Amino acid sequence: MSTSNTNESVSVAKKRGRPRKTVAPLQPPTLPRLLNRENVGVALNSSRQKTYDLERSDPDFPAPLYVGSVPLWLEHEIAAYVQRKADARPRVVRERAAEVEE
Repeated sequence: MSTSNTNESVSVAKKRGRPRKTVAPLQPPTLPRLLNRENVGVALNSSRQKTYDLERSDPDFPAPLYVGSVPLWLEHEIAAYVQRKADARPRVVRERAAEVEE
């Protein structure tokens, strides 16, 4: 048995017809990141209890999604909430914060 026979058989096999179109592999959908009550507290630099308080008292606080009985928040909604609160600060406070960042 010689190796030249196997090489010849590979080189003889040719594809017939039109070349196939290459299709990009399907990518899984990008899902938004969900935060539980504890992670929302971490994102807000506060406690889990504070998320209860904000949920009840602040009408601007995002409503949770429920998976079963577990409340979950979309990360980008929490980030937008924090940004709205930061933008609502008085101008003097925002200018001082910008000076500290520089």
